[in-house]
Amino acid sequence: MSERRFTEKEASEIVRRAVEAQSRQAKDGSAEGIGEQELRSAAKELGISAEAFDAALGDHDHDPVSDRPGLFGGPFRHENDVILDGRIDDDLWEEIVSDVRKTFGEPGAVEKRGNAYEWVATGGGVLTTRLTLRNVGETSRLSISSQMEGLGFLTYLLGVLPVFIGVAVLAKLNFPYEFLWAIAGLTGIFSAARYLTIRSSRGQKKLINALISRIRGTVSGRLRVEMSRPSTIEQPSTEINQSQTL
Repeated sequence: MSERRFTEKEASEIVRRAVEAQSRQAKDGSAEGIGEQELRSAAKELGISAEAFDAALGDHDHDPVSDRPGLFGGPFRHENDVILDGRIDDDLWEEIVSDVRKTFGEPGAVEKRGNAYEWVATGGGVLTTRLTLRNVGETSRLSISSQMEGLGFLTYLLGVLPVFIGVAVLAKLNFPYEFLWAIAGLTGIFSAARYLTIRSSRGQKKLINALISRIRGTVSGRLRVEMSRPSTIEQPSTEINQSQTL
């Protein structure tokens, strides 16, 4: 019987599901995610060359989230999920929160639940950003999501209203071809709003990617400091009683 074979898409989906299942079954003392060397070994077993793997890894590092805009611009949602080599404690979390607040210009709401830390900001109801850090063994999982649907809706709304007001004024003045003016105005507003939402989305993505790099550096720096500290082993004190011979 010939060996069962899969397409590249099927193989990718099977591996993704297997990794997710293993992550759910991971014990508290085990590290979450897959190490780069483990991933390289798996790729080699699948017949993937080192050059192809390095190229794919480089593409992932430079563009971890798709920025392809849709019909109305955007994208209006960014999600990042990365594994950090090190654990988060309360002191390190305070340092990270300070950086997050400066990045997004909002104090946000901070909450701690068990081994998870969370920061949420609503952006006045138009831009919701959520950052979560969860300790798993000797690693931590960083998740950042940004929802910009409200910002996109507001951009289009503010653009469309002046067009309708202008058309109503032209109609009242019996200005000819007000319908064509409306079509032209809506087309221009749509193009401008789409451009603005794409610019805003890309700017938000740059902020998130830069923040992830800084958090990764902060956690790695703390880990290097802890590893560089000399381990002190307490030696049991011994008392030697010397007897005096008379």
